[in-house]
Amino acid sequence: MFVPKDAFKPAEELSTDLWANYGIPEVLLVDNSGGLIRAMFANGDVRLETDLCRREEAEEDVSW
Repeated sequence: MFVPKDAFKPAEELSTDLWANYGIPEVLLVDNSGGLIRAMFANGDVRLETDLCRREEAEEDVSW
């Protein structure tokens, strides 16, 4: 999947909740426009919000 880098925001703008709740320190760039969260990782992978949410480990409802 090709995603232009200018579609993403710097990782510094990503809420610390993503780091704390999902343990994803390797996120480089994030796009949260349009109500979706897409993250680009150091290894080049791009994931959507549903891939980032570890629902099976969550004890409470996770709302996006």
